[in-house]
Amino acid sequence: MYKKALRRVFTVAVLLLTALSSVAAVRSWESVDRIPSSTSDQIAQADEFTAVVREGCLYLELRQRSTVRLFTILGQPVVQETLGAGVYRLRLGGRGIYLLKINSTTRRITL
Repeated sequence: MYKKALRRVFTVAVLLLTALSSVAAVRSWESVDRIPSSTSDQIAQADEFTAVVREGCLYLELRQRSTVRLFTILGQPVVQETLGAGVYRLRLGGRGIYLLKINSTTRRITL
């Protein structure tokens, strides 16, 4: 019985470390000159921003200073930062569905 409980604890620890490492693999936003254009990009727009997914990166064009939060589809925070107006890029750690929240606007992002 002790071995079975120890095996469960080990399994949970491995799953937790795997989840944390995928979140930790995400880096911070970096400023770029412009959003690369392509006709096959996923585009999400609102009054205060434009978001484009391309080649494993999320590009944001912010029209004003905004608080940007990105979550996994399970609600785990990936990154949270306040950015000024401009164009930014975030390299995402893996494929999946993310929730992008900028100020009070929320959009689904698929990579």
